[in-house]
Amino acid sequence: MSRPHPTPVLIMNITFQRAQPDENFSIMRFESEDGRCEVGLSPVLFGVRVRAGDVGSMAVDIDYCAGADVLFQLQLLDVIKRIIETFPTGTPMRDIAAQLPTYERRPINQDPCWPALQQLLSERTGEKAAFQAGIEQMLGGESPASERDCCPNCGGTIVGDGYQSVRHCENADSEVYFHAEPDSDTVLCKPAEPHEIHEEVKLTAREIGRLRHALDDSRNLPSAYEILSDHGLMERTPNGFVSLDPQVIETRIRRLLGPTT
Repeated sequence: MSRPHPTPVLIMNITFQRAQPDENFSIMRFESEDGRCEVGLSPVLFGVRVRAGDVGSMAVDIDYCAGADVLFQLQLLDVIKRIIETFPTGTPMRDIAAQLPTYERRPINQDPCWPALQQLLSERTGEKAAFQAGIEQMLGGESPASERDCCPNCGGTIVGDGYQSVRHCENADSEVYFHAEPDSDTVLCKPAEPHEIHEEVKLTAREIGRLRHALDDSRNLPSAYEILSDHGLMERTPNGFVSLDPQVIETRIRRLLGPTT
């Protein structure tokens, strides 16, 4: 009498679906169908991070700096999401993170980590990183639009999900957006006055050195804030400096240094 063949066990890979943003992923969030893990976009002081971890955990296992470029944020999210989806359901996120490349320069499109991630995606799926198709799929057929996630006035991040809190520029007046209904129009900051560099402005050797040091690595940009503020190129508040897009800061540094840069 022959023994019955065992029923094969079908092992499914992780599959993400669009989910409502929360306080940890306030820009965009995806949750696995089994409800165990999540991946999405999280705003930080200078740009946005692509992060992934277990649902409900305050910690994340995957954390990549995507900078302030909205298109790259979506490209990086698409690649990370698709890499995770090549692993079987139930794979601990820390085990997936251990197989991903690390980085030193931020945002990571300035680091060898970015091409390494694309290569990893290609090796695990047999496909190249088809960014536009992947992004449109994530957005439900919408085309990515930079004005949706970046303030047109200052380049700051638009935060809030439109469900629990109104979408607003991170530099907007809190008295305005705090009392607004969640589904109200996006609250923007007050447009800054045009900045002009006057020919009579002279920089000291120390200032020039600090500005050039800031341009060498985006992580050094804060060292230029005080100098930019002294020359009317950055607004100072009692609590610090008004946040600007790193690319805006670099442009103003170059304008201050002049044609030599």
